[in-house]
Amino acid sequence: MALVLALVLCIGMVPSAFAAQEDNYHDPAENWIEALNRTNELDANSVVTIETFNCCECGQATSFEVFRVPEYTRNGETALTRNVKYSDGTCLDGESKGDLLDGTPGQDAYYTGYHWTKAVCQTCGTFNTNMGATSYACDKNVYWLYDCAADFFEELPETQAIEQMDDTYHRITTTSGEYCAFCFGTFKEENSTLERHHMESAIRPELANDRFVEMDTCAGCGYSETAYTAAKSVVADYFGVVDGQPHTVTVSDLSDAGVTTAIRYGSEANSCTLTSAPNYTEAGDYPVYYEITYTYHDTDMVEDGVAFVHLRDETVAEDGSCSCGCGNPDCGCQDPDCDGCCCEDKGCGENHNWVLLDSVDPTCLTLGYDRYLCIECGQIEKRDYEAALGHAYQSSVIREATCETPGKTLDICQRCGDTKETTIPQGEHDFSTSSVAATCTSPGYTLRECSICGERHIEDITAALPHNYVSKTTPATCEGGGKTIHLCEGCGSSFITDYTSPLGHSWDEGKEITDATCTGEGMTEYTCVRCGATRLEGDPAAGHVPGAPATCTEPQLCEKCGAVIENALGHDYEAVVTEATCIEMGYTTFTCSRCGDSYQGEYTDLAPHDYQEEVTAPTCTEMGHTTYTCSHCGDTYDGVYTDPTGHTPSDWIVDVEPTTGSEGSRHKECTVCGEVLETEELEQLYNQATTDSQGEAVVDRYLVIVTDTDTTDPVANATVTLHGDDTISVRLPNSRLLDYDDQTTVTVLLSEPETPVEGMAVAVTDKNANSRGGTTDAAGQITVPGTTGTTNGDGNTTVGWEDADGNRHTLTVKVERTETGRPIQGSEVSMGTTGNITVNLPDGQDMDARNRVTITVTDNENTPQADRTVIVKADLGGTAQGQTNKDGKLTVPSVESAYTDENGEAVVGQYTVIVTDIEKSPIEGALVTLLPSEDEAKDAFTVLLPSGRLLDGNDQTVVTVLLPDTTPAKGLNVEVSDAKDNHAAKDTDKSGQIIVPDATGSAGEIIGTDTGNPDKSNTVNVNVTDEDGKPVDGAEIAVDEDSEVSVTLPDEFAFDEDGPVTVTVTDNQGEAKPDVPVTVTDGTGITAAGETGEDGAVTLPDEYHFAYIVGYEDGTVGPDRDMSRAEAAAVFARILSEARGDDATNARASSFPDVDTEAWYADYVAYLEQLGVVVGYDDGKFHAGASITREQFVTMCVRLDEWMALETYESERAGFADVKDGHWAAEFIHEATHNGWIVGYPDGKFHGGDQITRAEVVTIVNRMLGRTADETFIRHNEDSLNTFRDLQNPHYWAYYDLMEAANGHTIVTGAEPEAWHEVK
Repeated sequence: MALVLALVLCIGMVPSAFAAQEDNYHDPAENWIEALNRTNELDANSVVTIETFNCCECGQATSFEVFRVPEYTRNGETALTRNVKYSDGTCLDGESKGDLLDGTPGQDAYYTGYHWTKAVCQTCGTFNTNMGATSYACDKNVYWLYDCAADFFEELPETQAIEQMDDTYHRITTTSGEYCAFCFGTFKEENSTLERHHMESAIRPELANDRFVEMDTCAGCGYSETAYTAAKSVVADYFGVVDGQPHTVTVSDLSDAGVTTAIRYGSEANSCTLTSAPNYTEAGDYPVYYEITYTYHDTDMVEDGVAFVHLRDETVAEDGSCSCGCGNPDCGCQDPDCDGCCCEDKGCGENHNWVLLDSVDPTCLTLGYDRYLCIECGQIEKRDYEAALGHAYQSSVIREATCETPGKTLDICQRCGDTKETTIPQGEHDFSTSSVAATCTSPGYTLRECSICGERHIEDITAALPHNYVSKTTPATCEGGGKTIHLCEGCGSSFITDYTSPLGHSWDEGKEITDATCTGEGMTEYTCVRCGATRLEGDPAAGHVPGAPATCTEPQLCEKCGAVIENALGHDYEAVVTEATCIEMGYTTFTCSRCGDSYQGEYTDLAPHDYQEEVTAPTCTEMGHTTYTCSHCGDTYDGVYTDPTGHTPSDWIVDVEPTTGSEGSRHKECTVCGEVLETEELEQLYNQATTDSQGEAVVDRYLVIVTDTDTTDPVANATVTLHGDDTISVRLPNSRLLDYDDQTTVTVLLSEPETPVEGMAVAVTDKNANSRGGTTDAAGQITVPGTTGTTNGDGNTTVGWEDADGNRHTLTVKVERTETGRPIQGSEVSMGTTGNITVNLPDGQDMDARNRVTITVTDNENTPQADRTVIVKADLGGTAQGQTNKDGKLTVPSVESAYTDENGEAVVGQYTVIVTDIEKSPIEGALVTLLPSEDEAKDAFTVLLPSGRLLDGNDQTVVTVLLPDTTPAKGLNVEVSDAKDNHAAKDTDKSGQIIVPDATGSAGEIIGTDTGNPDKSNTVNVNVTDEDGKPVDGAEIAVDEDSEVSVTLPDEFAFDEDGPVTVTVTDNQGEAKPDVPVTVTDGTGITAAGETGEDGAVTLPDEYHFAYIVGYEDGTVGPDRDMSRAEAAAVFARILSEARGDDATNARASSFPDVDTEAWYADYVAYLEQLGVVVGYDDGKFHAGASITREQFVTMCVRLDEWMALETYESERAGFADVKDGHWAAEFIHEATHNGWIVGYPDGKFHGGDQITRAEVVTIVNRMLGRTADETFIRHNEDSLNTFRDLQNPHYWAYYDLMEAANGHTIVTGAEPEAWHEVK
């Protein structure tokens, strides 16, 4: 029985899922966190995992949070050797106390090979319930010791550390060992060896220092040695006189050995190709450009420069005396052909008349002097000598002297280029000596180090000492195994040997405790003679009477004694793992296979997004970007922007050919995107002419010939016009009409060469407005009129026909709308052989009782043609026909119409229609038309009021419709209109009446009521269009006595989807009505209001959110930059001036002495200063460049609230721990907190003295203004928004707040959340 219980205990301690991972490894001893409380200290240093055990409190297998930390003692032996098992010092018996001998790891305590363990049930929160209800640790916040079993040890990855020792050696320390995979307790072993450096060489040119730097670096530890090699050549100027010999610059190569020098010369800086310097023989100053290439071990360095050759023409000796042979040392004749008689007396004697001829400056080595000329005898003499200047050397160090090499100094004369070198003596090493004793982990040695150059030498290396291991044996106990720990007294390294198994209990003979029961005749208690542990064993029993079978949560009990026959089975959980996605955490669902109990646990973090890239290439004007979209959840953002490619211009493209009446134009456009880049006007051309005696006229590039078709005789004096759409019209002379019996032919040719123009549209008219058009054939000709034609913009076309006798007739047919008189262009007209006329209306033109067509037929002399049969065919298949009346007119389909008489009555069909005003006074002359019903529809009427009467709310019109028996005709639609195209329609009521206009109607109808004041009218015509200018069908209109208009949009129209609407209000004269209050309600109930402007129109909703932050010139907005006081002033001034309607730029100058009137922020500061929003510092200054603090910013916010209405969000927060009463900004901070504008930091403080970033500012300002960004609109319209180079990631915490602040836009009034509909 005892062995079984021990086995169960051991198995219960092994977690069901091994949660420690090698990649989480760390040695707790290296980062031990000390704490005042022992339990706290163990918690802080524990490895924490989630594992599954049986909980004695919950009665089921459940998740535990398990804490494990290595045991460290001052003697390296586990506390179990002293019978101490628990972290509070309690021994194995659960009562007595012992010494833990705990200490600080890495200082005075060592890992024992055991670990402390604590478990907390995740379901009930009780400590150590996995140990069983009888355990001392159960329901106590204590740790208990457990052996770090050898099976759970992992090899410690071998690591190396390299330390530089001197100029020859470095030390390599290798660390290895093993660690417990549960608690990370570690046994480490360290070995160290000395190795020589592994040097790698590199050469670096330093032109500025005239040298090459040769550096040898150890690849292992980074130790380096540096040597310098001089690379310098001096190219000196030449100063001399013309002597017939070539002269040039001189070169001195001062480079160290090993440096190869190559020099190239030239007369220009960028063309040094000569291998030798150019020579000069004539007087002058000549630049000599040079390029010097220094090469050292395959590494090159190039020096560029210029020197000069100075030659002067002077016939003097090198010592400055004249060389003409006269013997006079002061002679200055300088005549190369002088025979030496220049200084002989030529009659002046001593009375020369001297004048100064010229002066010669001294040089480094030669004298300077003045030359005088006797103007009587021509003798030249030198005087006023100046001493030679001597060399002006400038010294530069080519190489510094070190302890190992001498240095070098180069002196160069700044006047003549003379050079000299000086050697700097080599220094001596100054070595200091120190000794390092050998240890058991590293050898000993003597270190000599130069205090000047740092050179180091290691000498007298001694071997590392052997480890001095001291063995400590832990004996085995009844339940715990034994072992021997070997601990080095020198370095603290350790290892364990001689593991022994637990001894097992040694039970005594036992003592009978109770009599027999169902389970036995008695109970015997056995005691271990070694450790004192006890166990109970029952005597043979009569047996239980089994009760109900055990379940997951309830045991099987004996019905006789109530004893547990079979423990509760416990839940048999089966795990189903739900993997994490990028939007939902993963988890495991545990479901009992027996009872169905279920719970979720073992949650895992969100999976990363799987972003797929879609690259949008840049265009000419727009940046390219990459769109990242998660393949799992659809999350998306744009980034990796690329610059626009720029435009590619085309050649000139002619847009409008020049004509006589107007200039033409042409442009260049981008061949990629088509954007117009450049435009240019073309000189106008001659485009109208009159045919000459040959019937010819030239217009632009066309030759037009007009002739009689039958005789081919030319038609002179016809006016030919070329129009801008490249069509031609021909106006025949007054002597000629369009006539089918005398047809006209028009021929169109290109003027050069004269080739036919096919497909040219040509229209021919005459003095009587007869018209016929068409397109030229392959011969460039058109013959008019013909038997068919198409009506022009006036609705006219002229056609002809030939009767059975061979007589030809010409007719002009006009097609127009009956109700409006508007011409119907594009109607096809044809003549039959019997003279019947067929008119085919164009597509989209209907013909019915409400859409009638009038046909007018005349001959080419404008004489009406009566009794002409006309057949009219509509687009939708309807056909009507009839004969023209005496005026040549036919209206189809036929309807019944009548004018009201003096009683206001008219009879149409079976109906009597009465038209009166509201006072029942008859209205005479109103045209009443009956529109017969079609199919099952009801009859309808139109009433056109007589001229002089308009639809008016103050003078309403009443229409009454009666049946033949004078009973009212109910439910018939009547539309009333007037001469100003006002109209209103209603169905007749039970009295057969309508009264128009009324207070309500549909968009486009006249509405209005009787105001009782003839000088006050609310009669209006209201039209409603969407943002594309299209009428909104189904909009209902109402007007009240004060002329306030209400518009109700159809249910399917929503502002946030369909955008705003434009409401236009006119009176019954068609004049715009300004200042009319208008309220619009969309299909979702959102309402917007405004007033009409001067044009009678208003667009709603149109609340505007202006941009109050603009970013920087470099295209950034600096979200994480601290906001300066000047920038904050600009933000608040823009907000306040917008709200008050002020001009912030017209404020008087600021009184702050440090605010320059020319500064960009000066007007903003002055504006806020006048309103008391900013007050400055105690020194009287504003300090615009200083970063604004959180308390300063909040103060400005509260002062702003005094001048404009801001949004508030009631907050119950009491205050902040760091804002005390008496603080200068305490009241402002309290009010801003109460208004819900600020919330402080997680530590409960406000941190008022901290700077505030630009992103934090716009977040608070948006909250104050009640503004929120429309994220969907921003994502879909990014190309039209102000964007910034440093604000590309939409996942940045303040991205949308910054976009709200930086982009002006109109919003849908009342929408929640805020909905944008246009960027302005």
